[in-house]
Amino acid sequence: FVCKLYSHKLNCPFASMGFSVSEINTAGSEANKTMETLRNFAQEMGSTTAFSASEAAEALNYMALAGYDATTSMDMLPTVLNLAAAGGIDLASASDMVTDAQSALGLSLEDTYIMVDEMAAASAKSNTSVAQLGEAFLSVGATARSLAGGTTELSTVLGVLANNGTKGAEGGVRLRNIIAALQGTTDKSAAVMEKYTNGLYDAEGKMRPLTDVFGELREAMSTMSDEAKDNLIGDLFNKFDQADAKALIETSAKDFEELGNAIYYSDGAASSMAKVQLDNLAGDITLFQSALEGAQIAVSDQLTPTLREFVQFGSDGLSRLTQAFQEGGISGAMAEFGSILSEALNMIVENLPMMVDAGISLLEALGQGILENLPLITSAAMDILLKINEAIISNLPTLIEAALQILSQIAMSIGENLPTLIPATVDMMLAIVD
Repeated sequence: FVCKLYSHKLNCPFASMGFSVSEINTAGSEANKTMETLRNFAQEMGSTTAFSASEAAEALNYMALAGYDATTSMDMLPTVLNLAAAGGIDLASASDMVTDAQSALGLSLEDTYIMVDEMAAASAKSNTSVAQLGEAFLSVGATARSLAGGTTELSTVLGVLANNGTKGAEGGVRLRNIIAALQGTTDKSAAVMEKYTNGLYDAEGKMRPLTDVFGELREAMSTMSDEAKDNLIGDLFNKFDQADAKALIETSAKDFEELGNAIYYSDGAASSMAKVQLDNLAGDITLFQSALEGAQIAVSDQLTPTLREFVQFGSDGLSRLTQAFQEGGISGAMAEFGSILSEALNMIVENLPMMVDAGISLLEALGQGILENLPLITSAAMDILLKINEAIISNLPTLIEAALQILSQIAMSIGENLPTLIPATVDMMLAIVD
């Protein structure tokens, strides 16, 4: 209701945050102050990023729906914007991805900032995208909360899986199943873990790094025959996950370390990638469109109160006409129409001075701006004329030669076709005389 009440999307987050219309409209209230703060912040993001103010407001709305308060939403928004720009995904998807992943993995706000940079780095260093990583994060879910290396280890393992052809939601499901199998939940898997590894958990009951467990299995399998390796994999993992588990085990410690370091040292990766995405003509156009919407919003803010008054008057007038017609027929409706028309003219008369003043102010500002910048405008115009003149003079010999060649060609063409043109001309004149 609040979203529809106001003129544009910048008010959408406030309904999601539980504010009522009366609270928002009460000057000086917490809701009113929060509304202005969020609106201003959305407009700031719209003028400085690849996304418009209304898109930024929409992202704030998604975060409000996820239970974030205004301060947390504003803290998180730049991170979400960077992730969306870096990954080339829409803002709504990025907002959902970040808030859902934060909830599923039990991350703090600071951890979430780190996760976003790691996702950007992982997408750049492995065969996956930000969107696919987000799907994988949500699929593996709370199972990944206990990973020793946190989101760094999660991104690394998912990156290795992606390099072996398993990515997106499927990658997350596979990893979740692999972690469950390493817990030794069956007699066979427990026997394999006990015989060939030091277990998934340390003496304190904390999960060990998966790369250590994979390394122990890789070392144990290094002297086995292919049949023995397949039997070990079959005893430890279900048939759907065996290929991916084998790929993780056979990936060298060096490869894990290289990708893991690239992801770990990724502070600011999302922001940097977002800037690179905008460092071209398409990015310039995007920023211009964002700035243009900011101007539209600024104008809308000034006009909205008056326009709302006219729209509400029109709605009320239609209701009065309908009621008058039902009660008094055509004559009743016409009488009411006269009254409504009189009121409408009064409204126009009341608002006319303001409109005139606004127009005069605009013309005065425009004229003042031209006068203040007249020397610069004149100088620029003279520079343009001089450059055009110089270009014509420097190229005059070429232009004259080209013109002479064109005239020569025309003359030759006329001469060659003269025997045909003369009879045709005579025939045409005779036809006109006839």
